[in-house]
This record gives sequence, C-alpha cells and structure tokens, in this order.
Amino acid sequence: MNNPSYINDKEAIIPMGAIIREPVCIREPIIVSKPPVNPVDELAQLEKEINELTVRRDTIQAELLKRAEKDLAASKVRTIRYAGSNGYYAVATLSQNVKIVLESMLPDILGKAFPDLTSSKTTTQLTSVGKRILGSIYMHDFIRDDVDAVIAQITPDPDKRSLLKKKLKGANPKTDAKSITAITGRDDETAETYAFFVSEAIVWRDFQKIMKANGITDPDKQQEILELIDTVIAVEEIPKIQIVNTEDQA
Repeated sequence: MNNPSYINDKEAIIPMGAIIREPVCIREPIIVSKPPVNPVDELAQLEKEINELTVRRDTIQAELLKRAEKDLAASKVRTIRYAGSNGYYAVATLSQNVKIVLESMLPDILGKAFPDLTSSKTTTQLTSVGKRILGSIYMHDFIRDDVDAVIAQITPDPDKRSLLKKKLKGANPKTDAKSITAITGRDDETAETYAFFVSEAIVWRDFQKIMKANGITDPDKQQEILELIDTVIAVEEIPKIQIVNTEDQA
C-alpha cells in the first residue's frame, strides 16, 4: 500500500515531513506597581526644593539690586532694565517710603495746606501728593526752575509745548515720558530724562504754591522750611526687582 502524502486530521491537513512547532503563547505584560508615595515625604521634598530655589532666587535678586543701586545712584531715572534672553528682562526700581518723624512740626511746614496734604486717623498720614512733594524735597529731587522753561527745552513747537503742559503731571515720570515721545518724537531715553526734569520742576512749583498760601515769600524763610523738612520726615528708598517678558508687554 502506497504511503499517503498527507495525514488526515480532524482540525488540519499537515504535509508529511512538516516540522510541527509548539504554538507561541503570548502572555500579558507584568505590570510592577510602584509603592505608594508617602505624602509627608513628598511634601518634605517639595519644601526642601522650594527653600533651595528661594535662596538661589534671593541671591540673584540681591546681586541685581546691588548693581541697580550703583547704576541709578548718579541718575535722575529711578528704573533700569537688564536684558536676559528669549524676551525676558529684569526691571529694577527704587521706590520711596516717606515717613513722618516729627508730626507736631508738620503744620509749620504745610501751614494752611496741612489738611489738604494729610489725612488724620489715629496718626497723621501724608497723602500721595504730600508724599511726592515732601519726599522729593527730602531727596533733593527738585529744581528751582519754571515748568514752562523746562518744557521749552523739549520742543520749539508752541503747539506741542501747550499740549505737553496739559499732559505732563509729574506724578508718574514713566507715563510722562511716553507722552513726550508720542507728542515730540523724542527717543525713549531722552524723553525719560526730560520727564524727570519736568517732575522736579513741578515739585518746586507745588512747594511755591504752599509757601504762597501761607504768605511766605521771603527766600530765607522758605529755605528754613526746606531745611525743616529734613528733620520732620524721613525717606527710605526701597529697591524692587521684577522679571517681565516682552511678549507679556505686547
């Protein structure tokens, strides 16, 4: 009897001589679960990292503020920028904190203007205008010059001068600088310098208004008042640093 070339099977017909292999068994992957994190340990690690980052941040800020105080020392400007990368830069600002040292002598300086430039609660406090005037005088951030004379140096155009006189308030030199640039086309640096000169002239103008309201026209008596301000108040310059991005300013 001839040998059949195929063997009949219930499930399949397999050629003679074929190598039969065991079927490959595909197993489900074994997932090793991590042990649960102790929330106390995680919080402790986060606190450690935050403290380390805070120390590093404070160190960098201190370095920038030290540099800013040196760069701003001989400048009228109270803000300076240091460029980083990717549009970031650090803005360092010197702000003033005006404090009353001898409250009882403040009326001698302000006279009739005292109720307008102060607010009384449990103690007398200076208004923002009062702080600007007295703080600037204390820091010698004023010039004995007429506001119109300073504005005349910015532009020879009488129409632009008239517009600047209405726009420039002296309270925020940064805002005034933008107005100068917009009206006259001056570059940012020049506009900022003129804005501070205008602000200082406005301080002197406002001081003269106070003196006039109190009937003090004698220059010697006015000088006594100026010197008295150094005794009655104290001004602390507080440096601040802020990181901004040019994209955020758009």
